Amino acid sequence: MYAHCTYNQIYASRDPSKVFVSHLEEKDLAPSTIRHAYLLVGGLFSSALESDLIVRSPCRGIKLPNNSYTEMRFLTAEEVTDLAEVLDGRHRALVLTAAYAGCRFGELAGLKTHRFVSHSSASVGTLAQGRRSNAERKRSA
Repeated sequence: MYAHCTYNQIYASRDPSKVFVSHLEEKDLAPSTIRHAYLLVGGLFSSALESDLIVRSPCRGIKLPNNSYTEMRFLTAEEVTDLAEVLDGRHRALVLTAAYAGCRFGELAGLKTHRFVSHSSASVGTLAQGRRSNAERKRSA
């Protein structure tokens, strides 16, 4: 919005910071995105103020939109099972591991099949995270 404006052009508008925030709201941006953009612009004007390049910052007393909090929804055990049943084996394992081991995506992506230790039955095992030590590599070779 102000990308090609001079400082005088910005100040020529009645309430430049209010206009800026309104413009972002009209674009249907999330309140947190608007807040981050405003803080960036406000920081630039604060720096200009501290450097005596301007006498007053237009970023004062601006009411920002409230951050809307969306409550996280967690799947029930039945919903996890329903989801896993419609996926192929590889993705089923990822969904079940994420749901019941509490792994995040990065942790899931880092899992390797050689880190799975099978126990007495084929459906039970242990997942070990992290890198294998040299001693572990030599034992499995």
